[in-house]
Amino acid sequence: CFDLTEFDIYFTVANAGMVPGPFVLCDQDEDGVEPINLPFLFNDFVLNGEDPLQYNISYHISQVDADTSINPLPIPYLVNVPGETIFIRIENLDDISCFDTTTVDVDVDSPPVVIPPTPLVVCDIDNDGFADFNLHDADLDITGGDPNLTVTYHPTQSDADNNLNELADPYTNDDPYTDVVFARIESTATTCYNTIILTLEVRDTPMILEPAEPLR
Repeated sequence: CFDLTEFDIYFTVANAGMVPGPFVLCDQDEDGVEPINLPFLFNDFVLNGEDPLQYNISYHISQVDADTSINPLPIPYLVNVPGETIFIRIENLDDISCFDTTTVDVDVDSPPVVIPPTPLVVCDIDNDGFADFNLHDADLDITGGDPNLTVTYHPTQSDADNNLNELADPYTNDDPYTDVVFARIESTATTCYNTIILTLEVRDTPMILEPAEPLR
């Protein structure tokens, strides 16, 4: 003596996509932290093509927080120098106990250390206050000989910050007898840069006059 019935079995899925890393930021103002918008940068990688309306994604400071879905990080989040590992949780909204986690490493670089250079001095052969400067003669002074640093020169601070209008060698000063240019120093090992002012000085060539009469 028996009876038959039927029931449905539903599966919920939550598989976190791979997030490429490390993701590198630069602490340009050197305050020890750098803001980052974690969902904007990484949600698409975590979803890996899945419907964003079907999942909730949160970011955490530890694996325990991600597993238990506590203490989600704020937006934006301030990453400390030299960097942190961020733990990511993706959960299916149909069943929040169905979740997966992954991580992304966020590195924070600091700007390169540069040395205030001594002024570049050029002797003016015609004493008009203008002369040609080989700006890259100051490279060694600025970088201290660090082979990982490259230097470019720009007419304004804004140009140096935005890496625009690089000055070519030789460069003729704009103002008679003095000028300043702005050096941009980039590191080949990090994403950071620094800037510093290089002063240019033009000095007159001494004039030698032949005496009219011999000295007796």
